[in-house]
Amino acid sequence: MSRRVRTLALAVAFLMCLPAVAKNKDRGSANLTISHAVTVGGVQLHEGPYKVTWEHHSPGLTVSFSQHKQEVASATAQMVERPVTYASDSVLYNTNPDGSYTLLEIRIGGTNQAIVFQQPS
Repeated sequence: MSRRVRTLALAVAFLMCLPAVAKNKDRGSANLTISHAVTVGGVQLHEGPYKVTWEHHSPGLTVSFSQHKQEVASATAQMVERPVTYASDSVLYNTNPDGSYTLLEIRIGGTNQAIVFQQPS
């Protein structure tokens, strides 16, 4: 096999792998502890530990909240880049007029990215 054919074959093999690599960059997870009841995606989450996973679907994200390996809520969101790098995973809540809380965003530690949830109009 000529060198040119081998180079072309390697290039094609590399290009076929790119979608898998890009797809993995569009997924992520974090372990978070919710300190009090909060609403996200129309579902109330009770305080406690959650595994949060997200997957990019242009133009937004689907974010899932699981507890004890069972999905308990799902919501749509956007990945937003900020001018600061967050030291650790954290959450931002909104305090509603009735005293309840709504989850506004999850800040991803070690990055400048935040998952910002769509709020009902």
